Amino acid sequence: GDQLEYIRHGAKWPMIDRNIRQLKRAGIYVNICASIQVYNVLSLLDLCRYAIDVSALLVCGWVDQPKIHNPEMLPRAIRSRIVERLSAQVNENDLSDSMRQALLYACRRISFSNVDEPTYLNGFVQFTRLLDEDRGESFSGLFPELSELLAYKPLVSE
Repeated sequence: GDQLEYIRHGAKWPMIDRNIRQLKRAGIYVNICASIQVYNVLSLLDLCRYAIDVSALLVCGWVDQPKIHNPEMLPRAIRSRIVERLSAQVNENDLSDSMRQALLYACRRISFSNVDEPTYLNGFVQFTRLLDEDRGESFSGLFPELSELLAYKPLVSE
């Protein structure tokens, strides 16, 4: 909900959810196409569960550009913690095989990256600080676990 509204500025989660549910009630097949990126990589399980809840097919793409949004570009220590968390979620009882495969794919993709330098993380933090300042929003308030993992510090007090 709130995280989607942060990522897709201007989107309204209640309207999106209502529209998906109305389409499903009308018998229309729904695909949810998600762009996996730094902002939502820790929320993949929530996304899987939402797709299950609304009986939709979840299709995941990977954000490669800009590189600051690509989870593969995070420093190795941060990627390892993300993979650890996602790996622990793979065996959740309510997931379909395809959703388990999506989580495993994310783990593999993040694990196999050879990047281990702070340039992209610094760019992500700078970009996110500017978004927060410009929009009057709070990345660390909406993404507390990710914020802590990235050691994110806002420009202004929240």
